[in-house]
Amino acid sequence: MTLELNSKFLEIFNTTESMDVKQTLAYGLGVFAMNIPVASYTAQLPEVVKALNSMIQGSEAFSEDNVVATESALGALGKIVYFQRDNNIINDNVVNTFLNYLPLKNEEEEAQKSHMLLMEQVIKNNANIMNENNKNNVMMAL
Repeated sequence: MTLELNSKFLEIFNTTESMDVKQTLAYGLGVFAMNIPVASYTAQLPEVVKALNSMIQGSEAFSEDNVVATESALGALGKIVYFQRDNNIINDNVVNTFLNYLPLKNEEEEAQKSHMLLMEQVIKNNANIMNENNKNNVMMAL
């Protein structure tokens, strides 16, 4: 059922122009990424990453009007990095790009949750982020 909801969130995300709606959906996509097993999530991973990147890399992503929504998308991407690592899609380059956006500063609640989750993953020595190619950027993000 969760995988079906993830698909529905993606469908809505890809058909709405509202950044407020996309912000809410991005948060949900991150929660789904934490809870759907990697083997089940693999088919949807490319589309989820593409959707989140459309917010993060948009020309107005960090404008005053959009930065809060963008930081929600970054929080969701972080959850994907931590829990859905796939070397074909979420490789060290993507991990380091995500880490370079940290710390989040504009959406206080998302920032606190995202930074706490990052610290938890460091303490757990999460192999998705704690390898030789990423350690320096992880430490810089902290």
